Amino acid sequence: MYFLFMTLIPSHSTCWILDDVDADFSAIWELVSVFQQRQPAVDAADILEQLRQALTELQQQDYVRFYEGTHFNGDEKPFMPVLTADFMAAQAEDWKNQDWSVKQVKLYITDSGRAFFLTHCDSTFF
Repeated sequence: MYFLFMTLIPSHSTCWILDDVDADFSAIWELVSVFQQRQPAVDAADILEQLRQALTELQQQDYVRFYEGTHFNGDEKPFMPVLTADFMAAQAEDWKNQDWSVKQVKLYITDSGRAFFLTHCDSTFF
């Protein structure tokens, strides 16, 4: 049996995400804010769909991994979310949660994601 692996073509969305998760764990609501700042004329539903599609591609390529944790100081555990529209909408509103004892979902770049970012995401994407 043969599997066809598609190479990800860099896009603004994928580069913006990889840039944000390169230094630290990031929540989806933080990425929503990045996309809103870079595309102020785009409505919230379209931003969530752009983000969902880009995160799906990055997750499939193993360029980002999701984690669930409370403090993200070593308590985080790998988490494999299904990136549905409902999941994205709930995560986009997670910043409103003021109970920091509740588990959160965040993502972080992988080594292969960092290599892709450094090779393909030049200044033309920002």
